[in-house]
This record gives sequence, C-alpha cells and structure tokens, in this order.
Amino acid sequence: MQKGIGCRDSSLVWVRRVACACLWWCVAWSGSARAQESQDSADKIGLAGVPYLSYAPETKIKLGVAGALTMHLDDRQVMNRRASTLSLGLAVTQLQQFKAAAKFDLYFNRLRSKVSGVVSYERMPYRFYGLGPYSLQDNEVWFRPDYVRTELSYLHRIVQTDEGQGLSVGARFDYLNSMMQSDVLPPAPSAPPTGWNGGTGVGLGMVLTFDNRDNPYFTAKNEYAEVRTVRYLNALGSTFDYTRCFVDLRKFYGFYIGDHPTVLGGQVVWDATFGDAPFYDMPTYGGSDRMRGMLAGRYVDRSAIAAQIEMRTKLFWVVGAAVFLGVGDVAPSVGAHRFAHTKVSGGAGLRAYLDSEGGLIGRIDIGLSEWGTGLYVTFAEAF
Repeated sequence: MQKGIGCRDSSLVWVRRVACACLWWCVAWSGSARAQESQDSADKIGLAGVPYLSYAPETKIKLGVAGALTMHLDDRQVMNRRASTLSLGLAVTQLQQFKAAAKFDLYFNRLRSKVSGVVSYERMPYRFYGLGPYSLQDNEVWFRPDYVRTELSYLHRIVQTDEGQGLSVGARFDYLNSMMQSDVLPPAPSAPPTGWNGGTGVGLGMVLTFDNRDNPYFTAKNEYAEVRTVRYLNALGSTFDYTRCFVDLRKFYGFYIGDHPTVLGGQVVWDATFGDAPFYDMPTYGGSDRMRGMLAGRYVDRSAIAAQIEMRTKLFWVVGAAVFLGVGDVAPSVGAHRFAHTKVSGGAGLRAYLDSEGGLIGRIDIGLSEWGTGLYVTFAEAF
C-alpha cells in the first residue's frame, strides 16, 4: 500500500521555486503558439499547440501537450456569437498517471444550438479513504482504475439574453467504463464499496442551463446556472442502477480598485447520487477548481455541497492576482448535511492573462485547509 500526501514531500519545495518560472514560460509560449488568423479577425480560424507543465497534489508534476482548433460556425451578424473549439491533449504525471482526451464545444444555428462533449482514456491511480465526512487519514489506500469516458450533450436555446447563451434545455449521454486492478484491498475495516471491482455506467439525462456571462473564460459580470440529472440504467447496459443530480450556480460582479479591473465571483455546487452508485462516481470536492487546498476525493459520499468566493484583479501588463475562500461538506443523504463536519479552505494566487477572451489564462494557486497545503499550477480560472 502506498502512503503519503502529494504536496507534503520534498518535490513540492523545488516545484514552488519553479512555479513562477513556469508561468512566465507560458507567457513566452503564448506568442509562438498563437493561431494563424485570416485577414478579418471576426472570422478567424485558430490553430494552436503547446507543451505544458503543471502541478497539483493529486498528480504532482504533470507534463503534457495540448492543441486547440477555434472557429466560428455562425455568421458575424449573430448577436453574442461565440467561438467553437476542439481541443486534444496528452498528459503523464509523476505518479505514473496518464490521460488522453478530446473535448469539443460547438455553437451553431445562430447560437440556438450547442453540442459539447468529452472522450477520454485515463489511467489514474487515486487515493481513497472510505465514505463519509469522518473518514480517517490512516485508512488511505490507492485504487488503480483505467477509465474510458464519454460525455455528450446537446442544448437548444429557448430564451435569448442580451449576453451569453441564454436559457437552454437539452439532453445528455454518459458512458464510463472502469477497469479496476483487483490486487488492492479497500480501507479497513469496511467491506469493499460498490464498484471496487470496476464496472460500466451508461446513462441518459436532461440538462437545463442559463448563461448570460459576458465571457465564459474570463467572466466579469452576470450569472451562470446549470441543473442536470442523469439516470444510469441496467437496461442501457449499465452495471449500476442509480441517478445523479447536479446543480451549479455562479454569480459575478465587476468593479475597479483604483485603476485595476476586479471581479468578485461566487459559486455554489450541489452534487448527489441516489441508488446503487459506484464509489468512484460519488460526489466529492477538493482539487484545483473546488475547495483548493483540500485533496480531491479526500471526502466522498452520496451527497456533497461546496461553495466558494474569489476576488480577481489585474495588476499590470498580463499579471493578475486572486484570493479565495471555500467551504464544503459530504453526507450519506441530502438531508444529513451538518455544519459540524463542514470543511474550510482558502488561499491566494497569481494569474497570467495571456488571452482572456480565448481562455488562455495561466494560474498559480496555493490553498490551505485542515488537510495541508495544496499548490496548483494550471490553466483557466477555477470557475
């Protein structure tokens, strides 16, 4: 059994020293990785590729290469027209993890239609401590799954807004095949949780979104909301029979501190499963985007609630800074959440706004929690 926490070893010391260098390396790369554009920038087709270095407690050092194709599928006269993107990526980590993924977001039909999805293969060893808000650190074990994942959704706009995608409704398809290595024992003294030997999840569901953000990558104002439910059925070929519900609410305010543009953002996420869900698809929090400073998957159960606020400000040139605070809780049911086992995290970080309109934002965050310190060197805002 492997023990230890990712960012509590000696590698974190020198990673911190090179973190800022990595961010400035990204700045330098942004000039050479920019897309070739047509003469009319409003109809540009962009193609970019770049190697990258990142860090998180769940992976330690990650090396990868990513490429993206950006285009407009609607006429320039379409109000609030957004760019469609197709991205590909390969990554390996210091913990012998591997991921290959393709992701796409396509806007068309005069912004009334959006098709998005992810297709990926992951070999991702993870830590597991058992279920519940009181799982013990000493119960840590590693499970080593191979995941084949497909997520597809279609959204159709039913109400147009002055900015953003508006109010949309649609359908979602999920497929997750987990091939688990069987030589790992579950945390003592519990019996193996559902899904410890792997299995397949196949689900269909509905999605409702409201999006009037001025920019989905670097949001300065307005709101985003998503509500979805997916039903995983044996009749569809799923090993497990359960329902997963997810709610994501975000609000942003833009203002100035002196001459510095600043954004205050807030997010509340509720995630829950009902039925015979595998443990690796149960709600959790932590990681680089939600409850930074807490190890992703440290607390897992059938229901999770997490909230965070963040203030971001641009300092000079492409350099910005941020401070953030988050709270989260897991429970065996929706009605079992208690303030007594709520966890708190917070921290600060730096930003490099290389191309905020197109989503190329370098991010270095340091988060603190009862678990310890988490260092995150990555791209894109947390929310």
